[in-house]
Amino acid sequence: MKLRSSVILGFFCFTSILAMDVRLDCKDVAVSGLMDAMWYSASVATTQQLIDENNQQNQGQKGEPGAPGEAGINCWDLNGNGVNDPEEDTNGDGEFNALDCQGPAGQDGQSTQGAPGAPGADGADGINCWDLNGNGVNDPEEDTNGDGEFNALDCQGAPGQDGADGQNGAPGQDGADGADGADGVNCWDLNGNGINDPNEDTNGDGVWDALDCQGAPGQDLTGVVARAVIPGADIPDPNDPGGPDWVPAAGAATGILRVYRPANPPGAPPTRGRYRVVVKLPDSSTDYVPEQIVTLVSVQAIHTDGGPPGSGGSTAQAFGFWEVVNIDNDADEVELEVMIRTAPLNFFTDATFSLIVLVP
Repeated sequence: MKLRSSVILGFFCFTSILAMDVRLDCKDVAVSGLMDAMWYSASVATTQQLIDENNQQNQGQKGEPGAPGEAGINCWDLNGNGVNDPEEDTNGDGEFNALDCQGPAGQDGQSTQGAPGAPGADGADGINCWDLNGNGVNDPEEDTNGDGEFNALDCQGAPGQDGADGQNGAPGQDGADGADGADGVNCWDLNGNGINDPNEDTNGDGVWDALDCQGAPGQDLTGVVARAVIPGADIPDPNDPGGPDWVPAAGAATGILRVYRPANPPGAPPTRGRYRVVVKLPDSSTDYVPEQIVTLVSVQAIHTDGGPPGSGGSTAQAFGFWEVVNIDNDADEVELEVMIRTAPLNFFTDATFSLIVLVP
């Protein structure tokens, strides 16, 4: 009771001094109240300590830990079945972890474009393309095209290599016929002066025409000892049991005794385009020599890829060559070899040919 009244009286004296301008000596009351408060606080602390010690003596021993609880569900286990289902690997990396727990991407935020900034200052001038040394001066050697000016035309590099030729295009349409050329020189105009000179009327008929264009008289063909048309493809193979010789029919040839192919090595194919022609010579009291024998050979055109004319087969011109192989002066006979080659392929081929043999 004393503790409570002292505190109250001390508080009352303190407030009275604040509220009123009255002098009150509360020194004894205040000191007494302060001492009672200090004794009260110490008593309370001691009492609480005794209570805590008593509780510790009455507390039992610590029990055993409890059983673990059930495992939680992984954040990626969408259906909660505890199985890593394929659709739960949301990022497709083949693993099941927290990276698969991210939600769908949010919507893009809106941005507001600010006002354009002020234009920047002009940059320094660049180097001209013709300024090879970069000194900013038009040096004489930088005027590469020599026109006295310094500009982009001086910036061209060296010419490149020519590219490969392209394929030929389709032939264009024929152009219009050109103007007629000047008249040519007539065949009888020997000096080409365009005038019918008296000496150019070679046949003396008073007319200047193609009849005046005949050449000088040809070689006298007297002395023809043999002539014939020989079907080269019909000459049998030397190994043919039917006989190796071809003999012209009566009246079909003059002076030709027989025609055959040169002998072949055993097993070799027939020799094409080579023929031996045996010709009868007139009786002579002197021996014949090769230089006396003159032979004329003319060959028909042949087909090199098959097919008759007009069927699309191409043709090639064939040419005949001949040489004297042997002269039998006892029998008055000469044996010739005729060879037929094609142009431009230049290989031996069978063909029909005409043959004239002269002994001038």
